[in-house]
Amino acid sequence: DSHRLVEEDQRRIRIVTKGTMVGMTLENPGDRNQQVTEDAAQELIAQWRQKIEDNPDEVVETLDLSNRTYTVAAMRTICNFLRDRVSFVKNAVLHDIIASLPTDQGLEVLEGVSTLLQDSPLEHLDLDDNALGIRGVHRCRNIISLPTLQFLSLQNDGLSAESMTDIDAMIENKENLRTVRIYNNMIGVEGAKATGNILSKCDNLTYFRYEGCRPQPEGTDGIVGGLASVVRRNKSHPLEVIELEGTIEGESVEKLCNDVLENIILRRLRLYDCSLDSERSQSVLVALEGQKRLEHIDLSNNEIGASDRFGPLILNNGATLKAIKLENTELTSRGVERLCRALNNANTPLALEELDLKDNQIGTRGAEALLAARDAMPNLQVLRIDDNSFSEEVLERLQTTFGDVLLEMENNEDDFDYDDDLPEEDEPEEEDNLEGVVAGIGGDNKNNEQQQQQRVVVDDENERKHAHDVERAQQVYTELANTKERNDLRKHVSVLLFLRNYSIRERDDLRQQVTKLEKERDELEQKLQETIRERDEANEAVAHVDQQWKQWEEWQQSCVDDDDDDDDDD
Repeated sequence: DSHRLVEEDQRRIRIVTKGTMVGMTLENPGDRNQQVTEDAAQELIAQWRQKIEDNPDEVVETLDLSNRTYTVAAMRTICNFLRDRVSFVKNAVLHDIIASLPTDQGLEVLEGVSTLLQDSPLEHLDLDDNALGIRGVHRCRNIISLPTLQFLSLQNDGLSAESMTDIDAMIENKENLRTVRIYNNMIGVEGAKATGNILSKCDNLTYFRYEGCRPQPEGTDGIVGGLASVVRRNKSHPLEVIELEGTIEGESVEKLCNDVLENIILRRLRLYDCSLDSERSQSVLVALEGQKRLEHIDLSNNEIGASDRFGPLILNNGATLKAIKLENTELTSRGVERLCRALNNANTPLALEELDLKDNQIGTRGAEALLAARDAMPNLQVLRIDDNSFSEEVLERLQTTFGDVLLEMENNEDDFDYDDDLPEEDEPEEEDNLEGVVAGIGGDNKNNEQQQQQRVVVDDENERKHAHDVERAQQVYTELANTKERNDLRKHVSVLLFLRNYSIRERDDLRQQVTKLEKERDELEQKLQETIRERDEANEAVAHVDQQWKQWEEWQQSCVDDDDDDDDDD
């Protein structure tokens, strides 16, 4: 075996020298979540050995042990076989490999595979779905700290703020990192700040995901600050994908828009449940107007409202944009009408494959807009519009027009129409400036009302804003030509504005209560951990006392026996 391994190493060196290295993947083809015992590991090794012998000109480049639970003996057996065969391993897929194992055994398994790969030129490391905790992170130090690492995925790993701080210290060569995925961990504010510190040094980052980690506004500010810092330092930064969940407030919105979104070329943006209100959402959409290759945008669970800022986004990205997800964003039918107008006015064939408008208070008017825009979406494969209100007749027309593209409508409300309560205009912010904008347009614009509006796309923000004001003013001027209707509308808008401000105050109060409850929950969880530690220490103390008591009883019994022996002698 030793002689054969030496020959294999020499052959691989020759292959690398010639520049013709071909990589193979060693994986476990067993059932998902199956426990691998030592005997099963031997069977797996036999398959791997045969694969290696059948492909003598290939080296092991990918090790995939995912979705199987390995006993300590099994991992030790696998490591012994692979120890001299991992010199070229670049990809380690290790998600969910210690499920249901006792903690000490799981840690030993992690340490075994980490030691195995500590000298490999590892670029891709997937540790998802392992209960790492702080001790698991330290057992994996050898591979997390590798300077060649480009892809790091730590999703659903039971990480804490302390864990992220230690990971930040472990990764010395952060400049190499291209993908960082952190999801569903109890990291909190301090962990988010540590993540932001990691990001601030990732000059080659292309993909970043951070969701389900309870960063709160302060932690999200640290993450956005880290992204902004590295993009400001490198104006040609390659960041293409941002997936972020967590409240973005105040200066963080400005940093995200001005320092990040306007200075990178995005393919995918997901800002899910980031507490973006209408104004902040508008800022994000304006910042995206310069994008040219966007493929996927998801702003679900934010208060976007009936925005009219989708036009430039679709105009510039129609040929690449495949998914628009706006679930629960308070679009209403008016917002859908504006979105569909932008789709219809696109100057290139649309690549759109998925449109998600679920739970948006859409009624008949929104449905009519979607029906009219069907021909503008020839590549559409998925349309989600459940949790809105369409009559049976309208729903039937939607199903006929979109067919299988329209997903199940289990929660459609067919006994009322949201549009019945839809005001003629729902943007009170522009009402005060309406007459000024119209007056500034002049008679020439009035004479051109019958002509088709040509879309102007310019890089300068002031020119874009002026073009938008002109188009908006023409539209509103036509709609509100009647003075009586305009006056009635102003009264209605005043009522709406009052209700809106009242709702915002209530929302902010609820957010404060939620933040307070989350803080109390975190304190209770900390107390629970302390109680568990105290319980374990108490159990150890009781066990120690029991052992001493048992020793005392044995000693007492021996003394009685000795006394009996003395009596017999007498």
